[in-house]
Amino acid sequence: EAMVGLSINTLPLRLGFDHSIAVQDWLPEVRRRQLALRPHEHTPLLKILEWSELSAGAPLFESLLNFQKQSWAEQLRAQGNEWANRRFSIRNQPSAPLWADTCAGPDLVLKIGYDRTRLEDDAIARMLEHFKNLVCGLAMHPERKVTDVPWLSSTERHAVVMEWNRTDAEYPPDK
Repeated sequence: EAMVGLSINTLPLRLGFDHSIAVQDWLPEVRRRQLALRPHEHTPLLKILEWSELSAGAPLFESLLNFQKQSWAEQLRAQGNEWANRRFSIRNQPSAPLWADTCAGPDLVLKIGYDRTRLEDDAIARMLEHFKNLVCGLAMHPERKVTDVPWLSSTERHAVVMEWNRTDAEYPPDK
């Protein structure tokens, strides 16, 4: 009751998967692993960094993903009374070069931020399109293997598979 401000801790989660696992089997495993971190949620990041396999001076995070089931605004408005008609805005400044805040609800909302000295706007636009393709693919085909969920657009897939794989015999050098 005497604290003001946000009290959260960020924990690293490294995800791997069996290439033959279906999305519908993998997602509950991701959730199980995330919940298994709960007993460690008050561990200082310096201690986690000490336990990690990273070399000295390496950053613990290069990207951050914050997922909320319900937005802060929705949670506060749900309290009613003087909270019901207020407008809320959350501003963050993570130290990672890439971060995403996602919020579930009637629509999935994704807010992304990035360090423009390390990442270009065009790369982020492509990344957002890939994210959209992945989320749609996960939702529409939960029976697929995780590795079979499409993340490239049909145009990008054509470029990678067909155009980038042409040999010199198909493209003789100009004389």
